[in-house]
Amino acid sequence: MRVRLFPILMLVAASPGCKRASDLEKRPYDLGKLEWLVGSWSIEDKRMQTSHEEHWIRPDVNLMLGLNRTMKQGKTMAVEHLQIVDAGETIVYTAWPGGQEGTSFRLTGRGDRRAIFENPAHDFPQRILYWRDEAGLHAELDGTVHGQRRRSTWLWQRTTGLSFMTGRTLTKDVTVAAPRKEVWAAWTTKAGVKTFFAPEALIEPIRGGRYELHFDPEAPRGKRGSEGCIVVESNPESLLVFTWNFPPTLPSIRDAHTIVRVRFLEQGPKRTKVSLEQMGWQAGEDWEQGYQYFSAAWSTVLDRLKMRFAKGPIDWSKVGRSVSQVGPEGGDKATADKNDKATPAP
Repeated sequence: MRVRLFPILMLVAASPGCKRASDLEKRPYDLGKLEWLVGSWSIEDKRMQTSHEEHWIRPDVNLMLGLNRTMKQGKTMAVEHLQIVDAGETIVYTAWPGGQEGTSFRLTGRGDRRAIFENPAHDFPQRILYWRDEAGLHAELDGTVHGQRRRSTWLWQRTTGLSFMTGRTLTKDVTVAAPRKEVWAAWTTKAGVKTFFAPEALIEPIRGGRYELHFDPEAPRGKRGSEGCIVVESNPESLLVFTWNFPPTLPSIRDAHTIVRVRFLEQGPKRTKVSLEQMGWQAGEDWEQGYQYFSAAWSTVLDRLKMRFAKGPIDWSKVGRSVSQVGPEGGDKATADKNDKATPAP
């Protein structure tokens, strides 16, 4: 499968120098050394009337998340979710274009503000390069197509006008009276999700797998819930990261995506703390509505998770209204109270 990996803009004849794999130290590479990627970067193609953005958030110990977006006349045309993960023996760069299957590239070279990732088996590119200098952030795709060398490059400028991934994070947490293994299963299996989160789901708890929760299973495809969302990172019983879209009640940003990171922290033999972060917010009235919506929705979801282990799974047949129709501002309080607080669909 060919990964989109940025729209092709122009060809170049030179590439930056980096240490090759044979020169790399045997110890794991510290992701902190890639902080020069962090921030929002953009470029405009006036001929095609498109703009291209790349955003990276600050890495934690073993994971760095990013997103590449192409826009035309203010409308998102393509989205590519990115991550760089410390896989133990090596560093792996993975791209998921438009919710498709991800393709991974291993770190094979690095230097001061430079990094090379390679996958010789991929059709194109076989090599991805990033480097940063006074001019901005450069990226290059390099490889061979039908025996012909092909190379394309971008020069992005740092931007302060974009607010995507600029630091606003919605955070929630709850402590659950259950072993971490059981709490993990509640988030990462269809059977588990149905006990507290949604009445139906398609769950594949692997990188690039589906993370689709159907809050309104009878609705037309595209309006059931989190269709098209994927797992970005899955570290069993420790970390789950997935993309997340907006509810159908916000049609102007329905197809936009944020990133949700859920951590599972053992607090004792039968106590687990669940910490949730939602990142990737943009500016605008609709995005503010979305933020407020999810602030209420995630609180309800985590309350239900806690209740699931205290009193048992939710009985969806007793929820009188479709959960996708109940929002934090417009929800029917009497109906919600009567039906165990029907949740706003995250």
